[in-house]
Amino acid sequence: MKAHAATAALFFLFAGSVDAQTSPQSQTITGERPAAPRASTTLKIQTIGTAKEGGNPTAGDVVALEVIPPSDAQSASPAFAGELEKAPVEWGSGRVLWWKPYDAATGKILVGLTTYAPGPFEIKPIPFVAPSGAPGTAPLGAPVFETEPRSVEFAQVEPKKEEDDVYPPRPVSLPAWVWVAGSLVGLFSALAALWALSRWNRKKRRLEPARPAVPLLSPIEEFEKTRRETDHKKFLDAGRFKPHTFTLSDAAKRFLARAYRIAAEEMTTRELKDALGGLATAGKFSKTLVEQWSAVFDEMDVTKFTDQVPQLDRARDLSARLAALAAATWRASPVARELRDLQQNRPDSTLKPEPEPSP
Repeated sequence: MKAHAATAALFFLFAGSVDAQTSPQSQTITGERPAAPRASTTLKIQTIGTAKEGGNPTAGDVVALEVIPPSDAQSASPAFAGELEKAPVEWGSGRVLWWKPYDAATGKILVGLTTYAPGPFEIKPIPFVAPSGAPGTAPLGAPVFETEPRSVEFAQVEPKKEEDDVYPPRPVSLPAWVWVAGSLVGLFSALAALWALSRWNRKKRRLEPARPAVPLLSPIEEFEKTRRETDHKKFLDAGRFKPHTFTLSDAAKRFLARAYRIAAEEMTTRELKDALGGLATAGKFSKTLVEQWSAVFDEMDVTKFTDQVPQLDRARDLSARLAALAAATWRASPVARELRDLQQNRPDSTLKPEPEPSP
């Protein structure tokens, strides 16, 4: 028995020495590094969105993680800093939105996080790596420290309660008799306004003087009016024979058109002479007057449509000759006879007997 115990003791002592010799070798072969130290952190809730100072943040609010790095790792950056420059990085049940490098004034590195899910947001450790491989520092990308795990409670976003939801408006209604009385008052007011307006119109018509009826000009009166106005313009004194002749020619055609109800204003001189000849054949126009009108229209056409200038005395005499010819033609016209009959049957007619044209 004593021999077996001594053998076992020697075996355990040999195994312990072998473990002591192989343990450093195994660490060298696997290449495992000791865990990075953890930096102390604090949480700060920024008043963004619906967050309240001193209260729990709501979903969507930003939580600033304040990191106090080791003195020899103040230039470290998050391991995902490159990805964070392009877009937020998913981190647990939330996101990392931004980070700010070490600030010598505050001695802290800031990391902004948020979550859109109400409830506890577990902020797992954030690894920080060395920014460069300068002599005496950790290799590029080597972990230098990580943050402490933190947890923060995010509250549910509650919709804003409107005042009308708390105190809903009450419908305002009036008694039925008020509506009936208001309708009757409005009806009587409208009727009174219409009655007053009608009475005012009647009174106004009585006070206004009666407008005299505008006397209608007979064909001979209209011709005489145009002829006098043309003489008053003194075209001939200025040597303007064409305007003088055109105006008298148009007035003569209008006179014949109204006195004998023919389309004289739209006719050429040849067509007008044929029309007057037709009236003479039917016994409605004097053949002598046809010849006189034909001669005076041919005379006016020479001045109107050629460069020939009439003698001044002959041009001045044109107005008087047309006046005498129109007076003789008017007396035998059917329109003149109708107006004379109308004057005999209706003395109050606005059409007056035509005066004798003055040369």
